[in-house]
Amino acid sequence: MNYVLLILAVAGVAMQQILEKRFNGLFGETEGSAFFHNFFMSLTAFLCFLVIFLTSPEINMPSLPYSVFFAGTVCTALTFELLAIRTGPLALTALVMSFSLLIPSLYGVLFLDESLSAFGIAGLVLFVVSLLLVAEYGKSERKVTKKYLVFLALAFLGNGLCSTVQKVHQIDFDGKYGPFFMAWAMATVTLFNLIFFLSRPPKKKSGIYGKGTFYACLTGFFNGLVNYMMVLLATLLPAVIVFPTVGAGGTLTVFIVAVTVFKERFLPRQYIGYACGIAAIVLMNI
Repeated sequence: MNYVLLILAVAGVAMQQILEKRFNGLFGETEGSAFFHNFFMSLTAFLCFLVIFLTSPEINMPSLPYSVFFAGTVCTALTFELLAIRTGPLALTALVMSFSLLIPSLYGVLFLDESLSAFGIAGLVLFVVSLLLVAEYGKSERKVTKKYLVFLALAFLGNGLCSTVQKVHQIDFDGKYGPFFMAWAMATVTLFNLIFFLSRPPKKKSGIYGKGTFYACLTGFFNGLVNYMMVLLATLLPAVIVFPTVGAGGTLTVFIVAVTVFKERFLPRQYIGYACGIAAIVLMNI
């Protein structure tokens, strides 16, 4: 059952990436599209967790500080990733953000006494190698500045900490109150994104309010699914297995869809990178 949840989380991550790619392909050049997307995505994720919470309304006020901190890390990641993309290379930003999954993995090893076997270490190394090989490197007019590095570091930290907070909350409360924790957190994130959305709404004539809303909301649904699976997995499997598997597994699934459905082609090193990713997942689960 644990690995069924892990597979669902991987599938959810893959669907998010596919839908976000589709959204950016249609509306990436539209001013304010990122704020639009983030608002409707977080709103849908919040509604998903609200429904889950209402089916079993277990209220636990001590969970609120965790929710607020989680919301803060998510907002930090979203805000500074956007600023990093605007001030520096997109490919480097995406690569570094992928590495943020190592934060909850290392937290599990250092503070939760989770064991890391020789196979696990080899898997983590291959995970890093896979991301380096898969990343799209291209010429960019944007240079790496000190401002960009600060934005990137804060985005990296926020993205890694949000997954860590999820796990810590579930451990501290014996796997309970996950829907309450996530509903409050996503409500805060939605409010934050609403402020940004209202400050710079996209033009209606761009068509984003039709298809864009659909893709953003569907992405939010899968975001809610992934977060719920991660909440459930927090106390079921070690962090050194869950987070790298979900991260690499989602990327590999997108690769398979891109090759078989969208007929995309990749560089030789990228094929090698995806093969390393598969090997990394296998090794980390031995």
